[in-house]
Amino acid sequence: MLRRAEADDLASSLGAFGRIGRFVVRRPLFVIGLWIALAIALFLLFPPLAKIAGEKQPEFLPSDAPVLVANNAMIKAFDESDSQNSLLVVLTNDNGLGPEQEAVYRKLVDNLRADHQSVVMLQDFITTPALRDVVTSKDHKAWYLPVGLAGELATPPAAESYKKAVEIVKASTTGTTLTAHLTGPAATVGDMTAVGESDVHVIEIATALMVLTILLLVYRNPLTMALPLVMIGISLVVAQQLIAGLLELGLTISPQAMVLVSGMMLGAGTDYAVFLISRYHEYLRMGEESDAALVRALGSIGKVIAASAGTVAITFMGMTFAKLGVFSTIGPALAVTIFVGFLASITLLPATLALAGRRGLCKPRRELTSRLWRRSGVRIVKHPIPHLVASLIVLAILAGCVGAIKFNYDDRKNLPADVDSNVGYAVMAQHFPVNSSIQQFILVQSPRDLRSPKALADLEQMARRVSQVPGIAAVRGITRPTGDTLEQAKATFQAGAVGDKLSQASTEISSRDADLDRLTGGAHQLADALGDVRNGVLDAMTSVSGLTNALVEMQARYGPNATIADVDQSARLVKSMRAMGDALGVNLTQVDDVYRWAVPMMAALNFNPVCSIDGRSASPEDRGCHRGSTEARAGQARRHPAQAERAAERRQYLGRREPPTRRRGAAARRPSPPDGPRPRRRVIVSDGHAQQRPRAVDGRLLHSAPDPDQ
Repeated sequence: MLRRAEADDLASSLGAFGRIGRFVVRRPLFVIGLWIALAIALFLLFPPLAKIAGEKQPEFLPSDAPVLVANNAMIKAFDESDSQNSLLVVLTNDNGLGPEQEAVYRKLVDNLRADHQSVVMLQDFITTPALRDVVTSKDHKAWYLPVGLAGELATPPAAESYKKAVEIVKASTTGTTLTAHLTGPAATVGDMTAVGESDVHVIEIATALMVLTILLLVYRNPLTMALPLVMIGISLVVAQQLIAGLLELGLTISPQAMVLVSGMMLGAGTDYAVFLISRYHEYLRMGEESDAALVRALGSIGKVIAASAGTVAITFMGMTFAKLGVFSTIGPALAVTIFVGFLASITLLPATLALAGRRGLCKPRRELTSRLWRRSGVRIVKHPIPHLVASLIVLAILAGCVGAIKFNYDDRKNLPADVDSNVGYAVMAQHFPVNSSIQQFILVQSPRDLRSPKALADLEQMARRVSQVPGIAAVRGITRPTGDTLEQAKATFQAGAVGDKLSQASTEISSRDADLDRLTGGAHQLADALGDVRNGVLDAMTSVSGLTNALVEMQARYGPNATIADVDQSARLVKSMRAMGDALGVNLTQVDDVYRWAVPMMAALNFNPVCSIDGRSASPEDRGCHRGSTEARAGQARRHPAQAERAAERRQYLGRREPPTRRRGAAARRPSPPDGPRPRRRVIVSDGHAQQRPRAVDGRLLHSAPDPDQ
């Protein structure tokens, strides 16, 4: 063993890693026990990483990714379930689908619909008959049933819902003529999880065998090659449980990261172990004791191991800035793995080497390739430029292969072709058009109603242009539900429909000619009736106007303070006056009768030759006759003074202070029309004077002015 003083001097000369080596060499059992205790404590403190990783899965895309924004807007606009955990059940029968198969389909639908906790959506043609043609293949040998499962995709609740759905499908279709295949995103994630869990064990075993092979070829010592594997196993348990602890604190990780953690620990642990053991063997060949050789090896190679681990860990931490969740979450996990591997390589591995080296169990074997590497080094030193150019050419060729890489995020291609989800996709492609199971959606939003004719025309034009893009098999939408333009939306169909409607309208109008005639006649009758109503209204307005004038005149005569008794007394007075007028009218009628037989007599006297011989020898009666006839012909009627006096008294009695053609308290006499006959005027001859005779009309006395033509 290395003496304490010598060990202190050696450790001081080798720096921090030398002091670590001195501590490990002095207390190897303590270091080994500490690692074992740490692994057990972490395993008991946190659940296994394989279990908790399924519960802390990250989102594949950031929340502001356009596809997620559009999907959330579509869910909100169409009031759909926000679950993206969809499953497709493909049911096939090579002999065709009939009533027997439909009974099994109905049973499956009923069983799935009964599980309200796992199934949140079901699109079947039992409850929606219109979907029958959509979910049925053209060869009538396959159906597909879209099922929405509870839980977010790639989360433990979603995985549990998927398992229950698988059990229901198997129980409903086992022993029937229908063959069920499960596919879709939920089935793909389920297969990836199952394949990933099985791959972890395969990768670990394969990696361990390859590491053993490399160590066996290099060291050719079973114990020497076993010590790195022990170190890798313990450090892997510690790293996984530390990652599980970080998951409990809020870190997320995908199940696929477990495979990378195991592979990274095996690779980095083997690399660091080879560095340390190779340097340890060099010092042993130089004659150093096992402990001194171990301290010197760790002091010299520890810096190299730290630089390598730090570079890789920092690189992995840089992945946290990635937007994809699978990259941003796996970076910290791999950085933790590298850090644990580095600590184990500078503490746990030296402790095991110290125990085995003291007993001579890790002595180096004879060099087999030392001469080859020595000659290679000599040639490179002598001719550095040709070796540099050759190395750059090789590196350039290898770097050029990067251009041939095609990144693909199709999870189906990451799985074996014989898994159930890929088999289901193959069956779908065999019986249904391309991508009938998983369509790509285009969300169209507008502040206006998209059901208007113009909006529908724009949507159809957009669908037609999208269908012309290379790689697009079909476009379905509101204007083409089946992928083809609706017959009713074609211009020819619309023109024919318009023509048919116009023809029907013309026929209907022709058949209704008689009704239209009756309607026209009724309209004329209505117009005539309205005209009669209008005339009646106008007549009523005339009467109302006369009544209004009478009321105004009455108010002017009696004043606003006249009593009902005054009005009644006036009415009796007017009645008496009307009776007197009637009596006068009778007397005037009698006078008129006298005038009628007197007129011929006067005419005879006027043309009497005796009266026209000599006026001087005529008697007074003849002179009176001559004057009367002459004055009558000349139209110069004169009143006798006595008659004028009697007329004035009569007017005063009757209260007529206005001209004779009007009577107070009554409406003015209506003038005769311009073309109508003039009122008759009769002349009474008395005492040699012509007198105008008053007329009685409707009990009223009217006096006319002398007519110059009489």
